[in-house]
Amino acid sequence: MGVIYGLFDPRQPKMIYYVGRGRQPDPAANHWNGFCNGGHATNGRLRRWFTKLQNEGYSPQWLMLENAKDDRPNTGSPHDREEYWIKYWQKRNPGICNIWGLDPSLPGAYGSAPGEGPIKVAAAGASALDLGAV
Repeated sequence: MGVIYGLFDPRQPKMIYYVGRGRQPDPAANHWNGFCNGGHATNGRLRRWFTKLQNEGYSPQWLMLENAKDDRPNTGSPHDREEYWIKYWQKRNPGICNIWGLDPSLPGAYGSAPGEGPIKVAAAGASALDLGAV
C-alpha cells in the first residue's frame, strides 16, 4: 500500500518532475531532507533538479497522483501504477528526473549526464486515469 506521488516546482504546480511511490506522509520532505542533509538523491537527475531549486530559493512540493493499494482488482500493482505515471509525465515533461520506467521512444529516455545510458523499460501498467485540469 501507499501513494504514487509527484514532486513539482512550486512555480510550476502542473508540471511533475519526479514520480515516486511511498508511504511517508510527506514524500517531498523525505526527499528534500535527504538532499539538504548530505546531498542525497535517488539519482543524478533528481540531484541536479534539487540543486537548481535550492540555488533559486525554492523547495519541491508534492501531490498525490494515486492511492495505490495492492488489493484493488484490475488496476495493476503499485509498481505498475508508478511506472504508468512515470511514462505519463515523461510525455509531458522530457526533463523528468526519474531514470527507471521511462519509455525509450520518448524524449528524456536517454541520460544527458556522463554515464547515463539507455533506460530499461518494463511492461506497461494499467489504463490511464483522467487528471482533469492537470
